[in-house]
Amino acid sequence: MKKQLLAALLLLTLLLPFASAEEKTEAEQTLPMLELHQVNLGCADGYLIRFGNTTVLIDGGEAWPNKPERLFPQYLEAVGVTHVDVYIVTHWHLDHCMNVNYILERWGGGSTVVYGASAEVNPDYAPLANGAIYQQMKDGDVAGLVSLGGCYTALAVQKIHGKMSLQQRTGNWTKDDEVRTGLGEWNSDVIYIQMKVEKETYRTFYVGTTEENLQPVGQMVEATPGRWVGVKDGLFAINEQGAAGGSVAADYFVYQSL
Repeated sequence: MKKQLLAALLLLTLLLPFASAEEKTEAEQTLPMLELHQVNLGCADGYLIRFGNTTVLIDGGEAWPNKPERLFPQYLEAVGVTHVDVYIVTHWHLDHCMNVNYILERWGGGSTVVYGASAEVNPDYAPLANGAIYQQMKDGDVAGLVSLGGCYTALAVQKIHGKMSLQQRTGNWTKDDEVRTGLGEWNSDVIYIQMKVEKETYRTFYVGTTEENLQPVGQMVEATPGRWVGVKDGLFAINEQGAAGGSVAADYFVYQSL
């Protein structure tokens, strides 16, 4: 009986991808195609993502900066790109970023948003061409590191009235019990946040403008299991002024044993 059931499930699984067009939902039949183009540029690759009328680019620099061939822009022109909505630059080495302004001059505009690590912005890309803007935290955005368990604690960077500040937030998941401790304004475009776990359960936060000058901030908090399974540590981003979502762009996240 078990073998027959397994065979039936396997047969059903194999048949599902071959459903006819008539069996597709109306939404499936009307959704635009998602396109992903990976373009070999001789060094770092460039990526084009299109979904309906939305165009997203990732990197697309030059293998030989002294003799730019503009292979990525040539490819974009060949496949009919007419505008760029979002440009993601993973880092500011020329093999990843050299064509950013060249492309923005042709297909960018005031509504184009560029995501890039502000700590490494090449002076050649500040300001950006054609009115494009760097994605930044907006008023009400809160982001940082959090430890979630039976209780929770977070080191948060928040933007209010155009100014950045640090807070430690700690609570026990019951209504209105969250304690928010202000830790002062943050006046740098760069922040490194570290959370140390000591004696298995105690969390302490550190911050700095470089990895070498991290200083302890806030209070040590004991993490307790609960709210599903164990304790979860990671990044978070929310907006507390009614805007959709909240966003954070981290250069990297490192987990290591001390």
